[in-house]
Amino acid sequence: MKKHNKHKNYCTAIIAGAGDLPFLLISHLRQSQRIFVVLCLEGNASYELAKDTNHIFIGLGEIGKALAFLKQNKVKEIVFAGKVKRPSLGSIKLDVKGLSFLGKLGIEIFKGGDNKILSHIVNLLEDQGFKVIGPENLIPELVAHLGVLGKTKPSKQDYKDISVGKEILAALGASDVGQAVIVEDGYVLGIEAAEGTDNLISRCGKLKKEEKRVGVLIKMKKVDQETRIDLPGIGTRTLLKIHKAGFKGIAVESGGSLIINIDAVIKKANELKLFLIGID
Repeated sequence: MKKHNKHKNYCTAIIAGAGDLPFLLISHLRQSQRIFVVLCLEGNASYELAKDTNHIFIGLGEIGKALAFLKQNKVKEIVFAGKVKRPSLGSIKLDVKGLSFLGKLGIEIFKGGDNKILSHIVNLLEDQGFKVIGPENLIPELVAHLGVLGKTKPSKQDYKDISVGKEILAALGASDVGQAVIVEDGYVLGIEAAEGTDNLISRCGKLKKEEKRVGVLIKMKKVDQETRIDLPGIGTRTLLKIHKAGFKGIAVESGGSLIINIDAVIKKANELKLFLIGID
């Protein structure tokens, strides 16, 4: 007897930025025999995403074009995946729908943190009848678990640095600032700003006090985070950056952060002798 696919007529849309997560979601949806479309964000998404997919490329201001594509394909749920560079307001080319959207909200939304903007985007899509879900709703294995996730364990000093990082992020998160911080021997080397985690790591690598491998990257979601779009995440690239910069490991919030391709990440952490831990 042929197994019935309950998702046969249920279309999911991936709004794709940079990185591995959009590819991982596409692979999962294909394996699950799900119907899906991809909206590739210009200047962010890889052109490789367009291969053998029902897709369009859209600018960040082309809201009307995006909504028309979503409705044309009878999309019911939307998942955001990948990194998106935040552009200047003047560089966004708005279509008619985009101008209408901006007119209702005013430019004040661009003066706050990313979470403020993302919350408005979610509200816009839900007002149009779409359901916005997080990547972990499709692939639960993405969510970081509590405890040490590889062979290398943090030292007592590493745990102290993690504690400092947690306090810093808890204080800053309420102001919608930063999801990551790097701490070395109790000293805060840097807090993630608009440059993103990769650049934070590179910047802080130049500020290290000790030549030996020491220091921790801590990533946690903000207070009142719009979790369906912007959960903090890491992948093998993050580990390579941490290793190159001379740091010792990464701590991510268990249940509140994503690990892209967990098996590959743990394998790479073991190879590089870096610790990886889920914290609460």
